Amino acid sequence: GVGWPEAAVESGGHMNLSSSGSSNMSIQMNLSPTAQRLLEGARRLLERSGYSALTLEAIAKEAGETKSLIRYHFGSKHGLVVALVEWIMHEYVMMQRRLTTESSGGDGVRKLSESLIPVMLDESTYLLYFDLMSNLLRDPEMRNQAAALFRSWRHFTSSLLVSSMAEGIPKEVMTLTSMSIGLADGLALQLLADPKGVDVRQAMRLWEESLTYLLSRSGGAAESQRSAQGSSEQGSGAQGGFLQR
Repeated sequence: GVGWPEAAVESGGHMNLSSSGSSNMSIQMNLSPTAQRLLEGARRLLERSGYSALTLEAIAKEAGETKSLIRYHFGSKHGLVVALVEWIMHEYVMMQRRLTTESSGGDGVRKLSESLIPVMLDESTYLLYFDLMSNLLRDPEMRNQAAALFRSWRHFTSSLLVSSMAEGIPKEVMTLTSMSIGLADGLALQLLADPKGVDVRQAMRLWEESLTYLLSRSGGAAESQRSAQGSSEQGSGAQGGFLQR
């Protein structure tokens, strides 16, 4: 996970999307009130004027705080930017968690697919995400922190596709999770550019079928026996395959 100065968090809490390899993934963001105001101010600036507007002076003014508090809570502007990306990813993960919890079915593939659709349709948040990421990845240190965030997101999303995390997540499942997140990002980008030219729900239905089939070929434990059995019947005559053990 990504660690932040203790000043940024409430006593006893942390701001971290960490994965320890256990069955429970820690997703917490217990920010202090001042750190929360600074992040909210930075987010408003980003929404109005883009990444170039994120100066220490502008962030402090927007948040009604001082520049020294940015350094105190986040170490630097870079630290605040990475925290802002983590905040957005935290929102994505919490949305996924809420949607999968509310879902009445037991099909992990279906839950993953349906939880990604609202994320992709959140135009304003994705604009912020792309703006931040395109700048964050230019800095080697921040790129490493972004990598840690993506590992945590992949870990959580992969947990939807396996029936037990006791023995860890199979490599094939983690790869398919990476593909799912990449698909979501790519569709969201196309949707921003061409809203009428992309059918997100149809694309995710097709990916859902493909993902179920690939998991069954790789031996991955999809949550839905119905879905897994259906795709096994469809591909029963096939030989080989890049995920077959």
